[in-house]
Amino acid sequence: MSIIPHYGDSREPAVRAKYAYLEAGVSIVGNILLAVFKIAVGLLVNSLSIVADGVHTVSDVGTSILLVVGMTAAKKEPDEGHPFGHGRYEYITTLLLSLMLLATGVLLLYSGALKFIHPQPVMLEGNRVVVFSILLVGLAVKEAMARFSFKIGRHIHSSAVEADAWHHRSDALTTVGVLAAILLVDAGYEIADPVMGVVISLVIIYPSLRLARGSIDLLVGRGSDREKAAEIKRAAEGVEGVLDAHDVYVHDYGNRRILSIHVTVDGRTTTRASHRIADEVERAVRNVLDAEVIVHIEPSSESGCSREVERALVSILKEHPKIMSYHTLNRFDEGERGHITVHAVVASDMDVGEAHALTHEVNDALRERFPGYRVDLHIEPCEKACDDCGTEDCEGGWGEKEGQG
Repeated sequence: MSIIPHYGDSREPAVRAKYAYLEAGVSIVGNILLAVFKIAVGLLVNSLSIVADGVHTVSDVGTSILLVVGMTAAKKEPDEGHPFGHGRYEYITTLLLSLMLLATGVLLLYSGALKFIHPQPVMLEGNRVVVFSILLVGLAVKEAMARFSFKIGRHIHSSAVEADAWHHRSDALTTVGVLAAILLVDAGYEIADPVMGVVISLVIIYPSLRLARGSIDLLVGRGSDREKAAEIKRAAEGVEGVLDAHDVYVHDYGNRRILSIHVTVDGRTTTRASHRIADEVERAVRNVLDAEVIVHIEPSSESGCSREVERALVSILKEHPKIMSYHTLNRFDEGERGHITVHAVVASDMDVGEAHALTHEVNDALRERFPGYRVDLHIEPCEKACDDCGTEDCEGGWGEKEGQG
């Protein structure tokens, strides 16, 4: 049974905030109870350092309060000044929490470095058993809080909650370092105290920098992941009627993502058909990335299209002994560059290896004359008996059918 309750769709701002409130509530209560325990024990054994540690634990409540404030701001509904919502407040919260975590790591690193220069003996004030007990209780509580917070953070994919979890983990790691240093120093390894301090500080600094960099990237508008953009492009080009997909942009507004993509269709496609294609592209793209999808339909254009390139390709197709006919030729030009899609009809007994080699041969032949162009050759077997080929139909002989141009 999961310890995390089900509040609804974690993509919804209000639901995300509810999960963050749960994490913050558990963290606040846990820190307060731990602080009360430390202060009470400190007073009982008359240890000022234990009391001071309890007061420091109370200060940890501040990070959870910051998380509540940030997630409350992030869940606000869109308004006239913020039509895409306020989700990026979550990234600001992540940045602030990660900078606080970074400060903790840097201070610990500084303290460790000072101990290298000016070694100090590790001393336990008060009853050794009492101090060890407090450290172990603190370690257990802080690690449990960290694991719970990480679980919430992964559940709603929240870097802000993850940053708060790292604050708990940093306290647990510091306690581990103190315990290890005490034991190693007792065993005669005096250098263990500053070494443990430096090692743990680096373990804390790394995630703080990672979280800070991630939040800054999102705040300034990070571009789409190349692999994900390529996957989106392939999904769009898999829709019937789409000749080409390009200019994939993802705009991340925290709890709302908007994806825009341009697709090229045959210039003779009707408005009704274009609308259908756009709807199908939206569905295909949403299977790759959960986002609001905006599809820009562009007709394939004759402007700047080199007829010379097309004539060269047709000549290559006609002269190749294994190609019986072609149809549905479309060109996409970008100055001296571009590509052409064309369907070539071949004998039905051609195997996959021959078809692959044929595609390369046609591409190489065209690129010898026009280096900037490539050919997407779609191989089709002929379907009817015909005197010319002796096997299947070659689409009624030579000639372009349904070609764009």
